[in-house]
Amino acid sequence: MTAPPTFGRRAVAVVAAVVVPGSGHLLLGRRRVGLALTALSVVVIGAGAVAALWVASDPSNAAALLLSSGALLVAAIALISWAMLIVFCSFDLLREPAREPRREPGAQRAALTALTVVLVAALSGSLLTAAGLATTQRTTIDTIFAGGAGLVPVNGRYNILLAGTDVAPDRSIVSPDSIAVASVDAITGQTVIIGVARNTQNFPFAPGSALATAFPEGNYCESGCSLNHAYEYGVEHPQLYPGSSTPGVDALIDAVTGYTGLTIGGYVIIKMQGFVDLIDAIGGVTVQVNKAVPRTGVPNNGVGGLVVLGPPIEPGLQHMDGATALWFARSRLDSSDTERMIRQGCLQQALFTQLTPDVLLTKFDAIESSGAGLIDTNIPSASLSEFARLAVGAQRFGFTRIDLSPPLVVPEQPDLDTVHSIITDALEPATASRPEHTSPPSEPQTGVDSTPVPTVSPADGSGSDTSLSPICSIPLS
Repeated sequence: MTAPPTFGRRAVAVVAAVVVPGSGHLLLGRRRVGLALTALSVVVIGAGAVAALWVASDPSNAAALLLSSGALLVAAIALISWAMLIVFCSFDLLREPAREPRREPGAQRAALTALTVVLVAALSGSLLTAAGLATTQRTTIDTIFAGGAGLVPVNGRYNILLAGTDVAPDRSIVSPDSIAVASVDAITGQTVIIGVARNTQNFPFAPGSALATAFPEGNYCESGCSLNHAYEYGVEHPQLYPGSSTPGVDALIDAVTGYTGLTIGGYVIIKMQGFVDLIDAIGGVTVQVNKAVPRTGVPNNGVGGLVVLGPPIEPGLQHMDGATALWFARSRLDSSDTERMIRQGCLQQALFTQLTPDVLLTKFDAIESSGAGLIDTNIPSASLSEFARLAVGAQRFGFTRIDLSPPLVVPEQPDLDTVHSIITDALEPATASRPEHTSPPSEPQTGVDSTPVPTVSPADGSGSDTSLSPICSIPLS
């Protein structure tokens, strides 16, 4: 008769069962069930190792996994199943086999039970926690992002409308405060941000669009027809977009498409608080400020005066939290729309540079929470994995931003041929020269990017000053 396993052998079997379910059964001589469970465990562990190597091989793979609803579902099911397998195998070892002639002393059995409970709780608890996080992330993706098939590039690029909407409690009208188009090469990820002045007027609407039908002559006037007003007009005239839940965005897309000539495939609308939360989630952004920015002017104090809400953002290398960054982007006192666009471009470039894959992974929970209820988009979740891959490519190629503002463009009276030429040159850098104030890709370096950025000194935004003294830049690393 085979001697019963010793207490030490049982303890080792419990540990083995937690590491490789089924191996503990083999140690105790229960070969039939042990071989089956161990074989299953080896297959699962091997698949997990392959998946881990795949994730480690390319930063975009990790981002793609975190942004894929289907992959997150598979991961959650796999984690829960593995935890259940560990629980089954570990506690099954505590059963007293009928063939054993004796039982362990009560103290030894209590010790084995305690060891099993501690090990199973630690590992299975971690697995179930990870499964819960994957499920929460999947729910967030399905809530924020649209369903259906992924976006299709047009002329080899994805063109995404980016807009920041002002929905502060002290405002009665919701309107975009910042408007841009992100144009992403569908193969390389090379990205160009095209800043559109919100006060742009005198341009045609997209042919065949609802606004072109309502205003065949286009968006032409002497004043009061700024491009960002299209958003409000769409909200007030939803009948122009029957069946749409976002008529304001649809109208804004019609306007931006007509002005830039770009086919917009999707949009991302972020509310002010979402911008603040995102900056805070990644630990702030660092910007080289070359002109003081006052925190003065909003809200009105009720008697016609301006309220000073804090000290100015002083010149120098500034690490900004979300609230400070929002002031930097939106401050209007002693400034102009063009300067505000340049500051917003600096923040976009800072985010682009500092939101690296490792930051995304280490601060993922906070970033995820910052988007809940504060971001509106029609980008399908099916496109997220592809965009994650392109984002890594964008980091390699560098970030280019052009602003359709003085001195190149007068927003109130734009030359559309010039506008389209600027955009074409930026999107085809291999065959056309870049506008002088874009930021071409560069080799990694340290210090501060001092590429001149055009500024406009007059607060009225007339654009009479076309000096190239930069009002802000970002540190390069």
